[in-house]
Amino acid sequence: MAHQAGQPHEGIDLLRFFIGVMALLTVFVAGFAAIKFAEAESLRQAVAREEVNYANLRRVASSREFLEAVAREAAMQGQVDTETKDLGQFLQEVAGAIGLRLDNFRPEGGGSTGPGRRFLKKSIQFTIERQPLAVITDYLWFLQAKWPGLKVEELTIREAPRRQNEPFMGWQATVLVSVFKAKEGASP
Repeated sequence: MAHQAGQPHEGIDLLRFFIGVMALLTVFVAGFAAIKFAEAESLRQAVAREEVNYANLRRVASSREFLEAVAREAAMQGQVDTETKDLGQFLQEVAGAIGLRLDNFRPEGGGSTGPGRRFLKKSIQFTIERQPLAVITDYLWFLQAKWPGLKVEELTIREAPRRQNEPFMGWQATVLVSVFKAKEGASP
């Protein structure tokens, strides 16, 4: 009988043990879940910060100033070989690299004739539409820096045409660039 009387007490002890183990496991699982939730929240915040950084990077990388700087830097790696490169092609390539479009592109003149002239002159006139002055001047400065002997002979700047009540759209520049090259057999 003593055995039977001790058995319900033993069952309760066993039940308390399992309840204690289950409570302990619940605390461990809850603690583990809280740690993982904190890690997930931290990761979510890091991803949000990186998304903002990525959006800023895309904004900067797509800005005209950045593209111009990249084009200028790439082109500054060396001067143009004027013997093999066509001036018109060079003007168009540089403009295309920074997103400019040259309008009314036309060659002017074909060289110099007459006694005592020791240089050949090749000129090209073009128009740059609706651009800030900084873009126009940077483009022209770059051309002169890269093409030996290239000079901007004429530059006419005026406000780009616009309709009534339309906001300012930038400047229109008409440019005449010329290169001078020594004549074959010309003596000083």
